[in-house]
Amino acid sequence: MKTERQTTSPTAVSAAPPHFPPIQHSKQEVEGLESKIQNPKSKIQDSLVLGIETSTFCGGVALLAEDRLLGSITINASPTYSAPLLAPIETLLRETGRRLGDLTGLAVSIGPGSFTGVRIGLAEAKGLAAALKIPMAGVSTLEALAVRAGRGSRLVCPVVDARRSEVFVAAYRWGSGAELPTRVMAEGVMPIGEFLRRLRGRCLFLGDGALRYRSPIETAMPDAVFAPPHRMLPSAEEIAWLGLRRLVRGESDDPALLEPVYLRASDARLPS
Repeated sequence: MKTERQTTSPTAVSAAPPHFPPIQHSKQEVEGLESKIQNPKSKIQDSLVLGIETSTFCGGVALLAEDRLLGSITINASPTYSAPLLAPIETLLRETGRRLGDLTGLAVSIGPGSFTGVRIGLAEAKGLAAALKIPMAGVSTLEALAVRAGRGSRLVCPVVDARRSEVFVAAYRWGSGAELPTRVMAEGVMPIGEFLRRLRGRCLFLGDGALRYRSPIETAMPDAVFAPPHRMLPSAEEIAWLGLRRLVRGESDDPALLEPVYLRASDARLPS
């Protein structure tokens, strides 16, 4: 089950984003949502993780069990995600026959990406984790994009628009039979031209930055390929999966300490 919600009236992102404390959900609010989506036949025995992705204009929520994806909702929005996230979460749980109380953990994108978008998603996740008393795990937007690209021989280059003519970037390579790609260039922020000069070999690009700078990428690297449209942008599905992997190993994050990833200019380079 996939649905898409469109919102309008984008709002500019401030260079110095405001702080968003964890969203406080009262007992009555949680119980009210539970009563609306309760399914008495639902009994979750294993891990059930809710993924939240708000780091770019394309985000959403996803519900993942240990053995399969139960459902996801894609949200195309302004980076500020001004509409409450509880509405799509409620829809997702209701349509999959689950309840908030069935969740065993939360996974949330921590960037890099839109400062305000990441903070809103993180605040929602912290609020739900506190209300439900369940663990949470933060996930890198760039790593999730690399996983979304899928296995292949090309160097995977996630590119997220950082505005001000810069991009958030990293580079990953899939090993034979590996469950996850290996990061071979550290996360950094730089102009797209600088990133391209550091790359070697055959590359695959994805992310909203790859969309914005497709023309200069193709000019600099004529043999570059781009992820197909349905895999080009971030998804809560990969956030949920990467978060679940950490949570089942007991690697949760302390909500009080978990913060968005803010990158500064780096000298990251591919190993020679």
